Amino acid sequence: MELFGKTIKDVSLEVTLSKLIEQFKGVQHEKVSCDGCKMESIVGIRFKCDTCSSYDLCLKCKREKVETNQHKSNHPLIVIGTNHLQEINFSDIQFGVKLGQGGFGAVYKAKWISRNRYVACKRFSIMPTQMHLFESFQRELAAYNELSGAYILKLYGYALNKPKSGTDALQCALIMEYMSSGSLATVIRQNEKLSLSCKLDMAWHIASGMRKLHDRKMIHRDIRPDNILINKYYTAKIGDMGIARGLQSPGQFMTVVGCQPYMPPEFYTESYDQSLDVFTFGLTIYYLFTEKNHSFHEPSRKVILNEKCPVFDELIRSCVHNDQKQRPSALELETTFITYKRVFEKHIRVHHPKYDRESVEVMNHIFQQFYDSFHPKASAALKEKFPKFSSHAPIAIDPDNIKQLLLMLLQAGTQEE
Repeated sequence: MELFGKTIKDVSLEVTLSKLIEQFKGVQHEKVSCDGCKMESIVGIRFKCDTCSSYDLCLKCKREKVETNQHKSNHPLIVIGTNHLQEINFSDIQFGVKLGQGGFGAVYKAKWISRNRYVACKRFSIMPTQMHLFESFQRELAAYNELSGAYILKLYGYALNKPKSGTDALQCALIMEYMSSGSLATVIRQNEKLSLSCKLDMAWHIASGMRKLHDRKMIHRDIRPDNILINKYYTAKIGDMGIARGLQSPGQFMTVVGCQPYMPPEFYTESYDQSLDVFTFGLTIYYLFTEKNHSFHEPSRKVILNEKCPVFDELIRSCVHNDQKQRPSALELETTFITYKRVFEKHIRVHHPKYDRESVEVMNHIFQQFYDSFHPKASAALKEKFPKFSSHAPIAIDPDNIKQLLLMLLQAGTQEE
């Protein structure tokens, strides 16, 4: 395996705090300040809170267990490398079959030769008239480098094929994690039989990835079934992070095929915020649970949900509310799905120990019965814990309160049984 650009042979011996401190000795994290001591640019090893939004600590503050703002000393911390993505030589990438074609380039299955790893490569061009945008493109790459999350598609690096003359385009490639099952849209179109509990897991994955994005003060802008990638274990990850969209004008983005039917009203006035992602997420999980597309009335730019979803129907409809302030937050969505997931897992351990061996039809019957029984109390508890999300004044939710909510609902689910 590889960690921070270094090949690791023995994790237990080579990945220790003292080794990491030595590796990052003297490294300066430009314009990344410590939220504990307010050091302007952290020098040495850098820790990021995996619970709080954009919260960084230097080694001294980590050791002293500094607590400021919403941060608590028991929150998990992750070590972050320098905010520069690896530039990979174009000749080190062996391009294979085309996986898809979008408005911003084609995606290929490829082999990263020196790493002996299959990857997905998105190729696109920057014309000579757009070269002034290259620096902003590189800054965006650096920002996405910090998006470490289990449910966000990993970006390994980028490759550049420089033009031979001043009139030629700069050829670019983004080297990303390869997901063998393709997109969520592909999985559903292939009529793969997915149980409701499997779909719940996938909804949680997407919500968790979106929450990570929002914690970093980012907006995806294009969450939809084509941009959710699935691996062979049915893990769902948010892909197409929109790096290339920084090279397009807002008008060009609005004309991309497949974009408009997923957009909320505020998109067309360019007055959107993170709640835009919640809207597109709602339509994505509507498709996931119903296996049918919503309707889009082009003249009025309105989306229509034709089917009643068997589970989470009210939540989905709140996601696609025309009023941004009435939509739930990514944290609320993530908490909702993990709550149902954990209580259901406990339910089947006790009452259906052979659940995994049942047919999809039987699995769905078991899940639907559980959902119908558990939903009223879970919905009431979640509504009490999460006030209506306001895009202008987000509510700060203490992570410890989320843990208490999960514990309460787990106990409630057990008592009912």
